[in-house]
Amino acid sequence: DFLNAPVEQFHQVLNGCIQEIQGIHQIYAWQADFDKGNLTRWTRQNLLVKLRNGHYSFPEYLHQPDFAFFVSNRIYRPSYISLHTALAFYGMIPEAVVQISAVSTLKKAGFENAFGAFSYQQVAPDLLFNKYACQFHSKALSKRAELLLKTYNL
Repeated sequence: DFLNAPVEQFHQVLNGCIQEIQGIHQIYAWQADFDKGNLTRWTRQNLLVKLRNGHYSFPEYLHQPDFAFFVSNRIYRPSYISLHTALAFYGMIPEAVVQISAVSTLKKAGFENAFGAFSYQQVAPDLLFNKYACQFHSKALSKRAELLLKTYNL
């Protein structure tokens, strides 16, 4: 009876077949009569981490480096890390980045959870994953890198 399944069984089944981030629809595919109240109880007991409505992760991933980038990509799709976050990740800006910035074709949005603060900016659909936009960004980043190297005598 999975209506009140123990979290260990839930963890074992989901880690074996779905991976780290669980959408609620994946849980119902696993067990159609799954009691959604379990998610609330397990979140209160710190056995699960709620990422946003319908998306959960296991708390051991809180300590995994850069897992927040993966979370960012999964909780708002389609999206990818961009803007200040990408520049900071590659060491191209000296400022600290306190939230993960990403772009998406969906409307502007923001979320906050145990993994951090996430900000999504809207871009035109033809700019998302567009090879010409990527070439433009690569050239722009190269110029920015050259400027930083000259400025800081690196």
